[in-house]
Amino acid sequence: MADDEKKGFNFDKANLSDQITVIGNCEHLYYHALKAASTLEEEEAAFYLTLADMVKQFRREYMREHFPKVEDKDWCI
Repeated sequence: MADDEKKGFNFDKANLSDQITVIGNCEHLYYHALKAASTLEEEEAAFYLTLADMVKQFRREYMREHFPKVEDKDWCI
């Protein structure tokens, strides 16, 4: 995908595979942000903990919008 295409990518019109990829990438980032935070002192870890929380909230909102019939307890399945 060319840079111009990436800038104009419409996530609302993405196919199922693209939507699932967004969710998977969010979880990957969440995992690594928590991992990074666990290796740092509290003050330095704040950035990564904030990032992890932001990604988690984005993933939840994205799931509610694109997969409204999937219950919170079943989202990973």
